[in-house]
Amino acid sequence: MTLQSQSLKLKKVCKSLKVPEFLRFTKRKPLEQLMRVLTQNNLNYESASKTAEQIRKWIKINNYRPETIFRLVHAQRKDYHLKFAPLLAFFYHWGIGTKVDGQKTIYWYKALAEIKSDPVAQNIVGWCYRVGFGTEVNYKSAFHWYRKSAERNHAPGQNNLANCYYDGIGVPVDWRMAFLWYKKAAKSGFQNAQWHLACCYCDGIGTEKNEQKAVYWYRISASGGNTNAQIELGKSYYLGKGARQHSKKAFECYFKSAEAGNSTGQYLVGDCYLNGIGVKLDNEKAFFWYQKSASSGNKIGKTRLGNCYFAGLGTNRDAQKAFYWYRNGQGCGSPYGLALCHYNGIGTQTDLHAAIQFYRKAKDSGFPKAVGALGDLFTQETLSL
Repeated sequence: MTLQSQSLKLKKVCKSLKVPEFLRFTKRKPLEQLMRVLTQNNLNYESASKTAEQIRKWIKINNYRPETIFRLVHAQRKDYHLKFAPLLAFFYHWGIGTKVDGQKTIYWYKALAEIKSDPVAQNIVGWCYRVGFGTEVNYKSAFHWYRKSAERNHAPGQNNLANCYYDGIGVPVDWRMAFLWYKKAAKSGFQNAQWHLACCYCDGIGTEKNEQKAVYWYRISASGGNTNAQIELGKSYYLGKGARQHSKKAFECYFKSAEAGNSTGQYLVGDCYLNGIGVKLDNEKAFFWYQKSASSGNKIGKTRLGNCYFAGLGTNRDAQKAFYWYRNGQGCGSPYGLALCHYNGIGTQTDLHAAIQFYRKAKDSGFPKAVGALGDLFTQETLSL
C-alpha cells in the first residue's frame, strides 16, 4: 500500500470515527508554515494588514477553517518556548478564527517582548501603548518599548522611536535624535524612514539643509513604492530643487503615486493634465483624476472638482455640483468658489453676507484672487449707498 493510499484510508477512518478536524493532520506542520508567512515580513503595523490577508489566503487555499487553525495555535499556548506565540497574538489582533481581542493581543506580544526580547513584539507593544490598543494610552511606555526594539536594530522600531523624538511622544522633542534614528532605519531599508530622512534634509530638521541628499533619499524611498516620497520627488523635479527641473519626470512621479491610490498624487496628476505639465493638456483626464481624489476624501481634490463643474472643464457645467463640492472641500480656493456661488447665485441662492464671509476666509487662507474680489465687492456696496 502506497503512502498516499494509506493517508486516504486514515482520513476515511478519522471521518467515520468523527475525529475533530484539527486532529486530522499533523498539528505543528501548518503552524510552522504560517510562522514562515508571518516572519518573512519584517512585521510592523504598516504591513500587518497585508500579512493578515496572506494568512487568510493561505488558510483558504489549504482548505482549512480559520477557527480550526486558531484552535491549533491556542493549543500551543502553554509551550514555554513561546514558539507559536507570535501567531496567537497576531490572530487575536486581526480576528483570524476568533474575535479581535486587544488585551490578549498585548498580553502575548508583551510575553514575547519581555521573555524573548523579540524586537518585533517590542515594537508592536510600543504601538499598543501609543494608540491604546488593549490598554490605556501611555506615551512613556510606548517610547520605552520603541527604544528597546530600536536598540535591537529593528528598523520599524527605529522609525517609531524617531517619530517619538520628532513629535515629543513620551520624551521631549529632539529633532537631532529624530534625524539620527530616521537615518539608521533608512539605511536598513525602511521606506517610511527613508521618506522622513529626506524630509529632514529638505527642511533642515535635525541636520543641515541639503536638497541633493533629500532628492537622493526621496528617490530611494519612491523606488520602493512609498507614495509620499513619489510626490515629494515629483515636486523636486517640478521646482528644480535638488535635481534638474524636469516636468515630465515630475508627472511620472505623481502618476505612480496616483495609481497606487494616493489622493494627493491624484489631484496633482489632475493639475498636470489641466495645465499641460509634463503631459499633453487634457481636461477630461484632469476631471477624471480630480474625481478620484475627491472620492478618496481629499479636500483639495474636492475643490478642484468643484472648479471643473463651475467652469465646465472636462465635463458639462453644473452649478449645483460645483456648489456641492466647494461646500465639501476645504482646500485652498474652496472658500473663494463658495463666495462666487453665493454672490452670483450659482447652485444656491444669492447671499451677499455669505459671499463676504467666504471671500474673507479665502483671503485669510492666502488665496490672492480673494483680496481683489473683496475690495471690488466693498467698492460696489459703497457706490450703491
